[in-house]
Amino acid sequence: MKNLFKHLLARWQQLQPRERRLAFWCGIVVSGALLLTIDDWQRGEHLRLQKALPAAETRLATMQKMADELNAALAPGRNDLKAPASIDLVAASLKASGLPMTLTPTGTSQLIIQGNVVFDDWINWLAGLAAQGWRVEWAQIQRDGPGTGSVPSGSVKVEATLAAAGA
Repeated sequence: MKNLFKHLLARWQQLQPRERRLAFWCGIVVSGALLLTIDDWQRGEHLRLQKALPAAETRLATMQKMADELNAALAPGRNDLKAPASIDLVAASLKASGLPMTLTPTGTSQLIIQGNVVFDDWINWLAGLAAQGWRVEWAQIQRDGPGTGSVPSGSVKVEATLAAAGA
């Protein structure tokens, strides 16, 4: 750094007085232009922030409200899992829904279910079962065909394992 200043000072000393004045005034003009550019940029950023901050504050308030709602929904005790319905109740709901499926218990908290059903009926029955505390652990579903003859449209072959949600 010292060498740079020594070199510049030596170069300055070699200049004629007229060249020194010209370099001085060029430096003043360039510095002034730089200051004006910085001032213009700062004013533009200030205006941009004045417009952007209210929208950002609104988004922040919305996100905080959503976070508060989520925290309230996840509060302890609010989403405790209820005990799943017994296997007998699952079998009764299967019979009541009219789904021709076989139900095989593999333990106190697991069932294997198989049969040919209309897919929409199967999904509706599963939704009701989920409300009773059961979930699908494994499922293999294959389309039966285009719905000709005695097989209704949307019929599928289902093999699934159901488990109690708490197990």
